[in-house]
Amino acid sequence: MGFLEKFNLGVWNIGIIEDCASNVIKNSKDIQIKWLRHKYKDRFFADPFLYRTDEKNYYILVEEFPFYKNVGYISLLTIDKKTMMLIKKEKVIEKECHLSYPFVYNQKVIPEAYRSNQCMAYTLQNGKAEETEKIADFGLIDQTFLQYDGKEWIFATDKDNPLYGLKIFYREFGEKKWNAHSKNPVCEDIRSARPGGHFFQIGKELYRPVQDSEKLYGHRIRIMRVDELTVNTYQETEVAVISSKDNPPYSLGFHTFNVEEGFIVVDGYREYRSFLMKPLCLKLPKLMEKLGERK
Repeated sequence: MGFLEKFNLGVWNIGIIEDCASNVIKNSKDIQIKWLRHKYKDRFFADPFLYRTDEKNYYILVEEFPFYKNVGYISLLTIDKKTMMLIKKEKVIEKECHLSYPFVYNQKVIPEAYRSNQCMAYTLQNGKAEETEKIADFGLIDQTFLQYDGKEWIFATDKDNPLYGLKIFYREFGEKKWNAHSKNPVCEDIRSARPGGHFFQIGKELYRPVQDSEKLYGHRIRIMRVDELTVNTYQETEVAVISSKDNPPYSLGFHTFNVEEGFIVVDGYREYRSFLMKPLCLKLPKLMEKLGERK
């Protein structure tokens, strides 16, 4: 790394693709992303999951990562649909360990917290989160839930192999104990192991967004069609590769792809050189935290 590169700051941001998944898959090299507009220079927003929407706004759960804290927590962003301006942000879940990937499942929020060696579900009421259920007593990375063939499934990686090793767990509805898939890890490919958003359907076909980190972490998304899923087998086929490379400024990375009705919630990555912000965040974290809390 050269001297000037030491001042590079990497940031993620939230985006919206105003199109349906089938069109994006067919025209994956011609997507248009509307990026969130906000004033913050001392943090980034990543791993977006739609919480709800109305006529005027998107309400999106994200990982908020202030550089001076060097740890993420879960926030709820209110975003104007027309302008993509950030109207409001609320911190809703914070722990001592890093939190990210706030997966929304059965009206509950299940963030990644693998350093805590457990997986907890939360309910949100009036901007406050309450722990309601321990989903699993082992740590998971980018835990992605699915209801399929009369069972509940988790697709995730873990701290032993966060980029390469996809593991599947399953249980019957109503059961507490999770069972490991007999073929774990079912995928050991850095281009397609780690989940990149919730499953979605087009017609009768089931699809899984995955992170391709071969070039760099979170470089782009691949869309995998699920061909077979049982407790003893798993087969999938790649159908599309999608990136943000033609949608500056967040064109270096693209690692979340959550399909909703008529639009898709994504994120993108960029780097820029900051001779002021990076040294302040690294050398004066307490001062930067006070300044950040006043915003």
